[in-house]
Amino acid sequence: MATEAPVLRPVEQDPPGTQRPTGRRLRIAKGAVIGWSVVCVLLVVAAAWLLSWYSPVPVRELTVVGASEETEQEIRARVDVRLGEAISAHDPGAMEASVRELPGVVAADVQLSRPWTILIAVDERFPFAQFKQGDQYAIVDETGEVIRTAAEPMKRLPELGSDAEQAPMLDALRAAPEDLIGRIAGVGVNEGQVVLLIRNGGLVQLGSTADLEAKYNNLRALLRTKADAYNLSVPERPALIGDLTLPKRNRVEQQGDSTGIE
Repeated sequence: MATEAPVLRPVEQDPPGTQRPTGRRLRIAKGAVIGWSVVCVLLVVAAAWLLSWYSPVPVRELTVVGASEETEQEIRARVDVRLGEAISAHDPGAMEASVRELPGVVAADVQLSRPWTILIAVDERFPFAQFKQGDQYAIVDETGEVIRTAAEPMKRLPELGSDAEQAPMLDALRAAPEDLIGRIAGVGVNEGQVVLLIRNGGLVQLGSTADLEAKYNNLRALLRTKADAYNLSVPERPALIGDLTLPKRNRVEQQGDSTGIE
């Protein structure tokens, strides 16, 4: 029986000029990859450290959001952050607790806004009305909760009657449109009926707190005519009371024997 001759296959050869990497070159390449990986990890760790509360990076900005101008000044004075000092010198938890002690501040959150800003966000109850309380003025939010007391009344803030139930007075103020709320100097309750005091004179008899939108729409139109009082208790029949002063464009003047309209 004949034996088959072995098949000879050509040996694969690299193209001319090609050199296979030696073991030393492989070790160098592998070491370079590891080295760059270590550098990248160190850079990430360093960046995280620089952006943390333990960083010596100086504070360049203190930002306060959600607070009125007056409250913001009180917050800045209370936290006492000096630009240029290290962020790590401040404890955010302690800062939050300190800010929450301010009257009217419901909640406070202190954060590091990368890379060098301290951000203080607050939820504040804003002054809505005030009433006389002994020799002080109690400043309340729109729910009637007292925010703080003051020796002097706040300017442009409606005053509530101190001897009446607050609920209907606050309801009347909350329903007032933006273009009218600034004209209300005070609000009270007389025999169960809500009464407004308009700045520069004039009383408004709102009556009950029903149909307030219609009543304020009537008031907006009636205020064009100056009167001693405005009766809006029945929205369908608004009335002017007392001496009336018509708008200038509606006045009729006698000019000699002729009548003209300005």
